Amino acid sequence: MINHTDFPGHDWSATLCDELAIKFVPIALLSEESELFSVKHWDYRFLHPTQATQLFAHCYAQAKKHAVERRTDIWIGRNMKGIKEPVIFDLDARSITGFWKGRQMADRLGIPYDFYCENAMFFADVARWENLPTPIQMYSQNVPEHLRTTDFAVSMVEFIGLKWAERLGNTNNYASHEAYLAENYQSGDHQNAYLNYLGDKIRESTYPEAVLASVLEKGQLTPDLVKKIFPKSGNSLLCRAEVLLG
Repeated sequence: MINHTDFPGHDWSATLCDELAIKFVPIALLSEESELFSVKHWDYRFLHPTQATQLFAHCYAQAKKHAVERRTDIWIGRNMKGIKEPVIFDLDARSITGFWKGRQMADRLGIPYDFYCENAMFFADVARWENLPTPIQMYSQNVPEHLRTTDFAVSMVEFIGLKWAERLGNTNNYASHEAYLAENYQSGDHQNAYLNYLGDKIRESTYPEAVLASVLEKGQLTPDLVKKIFPKSGNSLLCRAEVLLG
């Protein structure tokens, strides 16, 4: 996953983010943001929507470069920009709205932006698009006309969602933001939601001590937090996980 502090705009103030959103983004889109905070990927719940959209655009640019490396030439891909301007608010209005809607779609599905954008480009490959997706195509739920009578009659968004479901079938949806480290736990809403998620994943596993060992290794749980989640079985789980950790 791309570092959430390594993109243009990561250090913008909340005031500047508000001003840019109000100036460039339709009110109807802004009104959708509150409902997205509880479903978007864990790592973006501490970002202002303006910053999140900047990060999404950065991921789009990287994914486009990778796609050009595959399709055309590795050196062209590595040396191109991906998008004309690193700050989306220097782009035309349609591109700004496209990136904003694309990011909202990724949030609605709970998908990391780099995964979403990379698979949007893969969809273009599989669907045999001559050109790579533009910002205004990054939220498309329409099945391309030439695919409607084939066995691959899916939209870009559906394709990305299916790929994400495949990923979740093989691995858990862990956070990487430092706010989810146990040492930073302050009982915040997003932190508690993540704690509940970890608890559910441990309970659902046929090998719970292995999942717990993995989370302990990431530094996202402490023995005290484990006992908070599992008041009755926490000690036993910890003992078994510690054996695995050596």
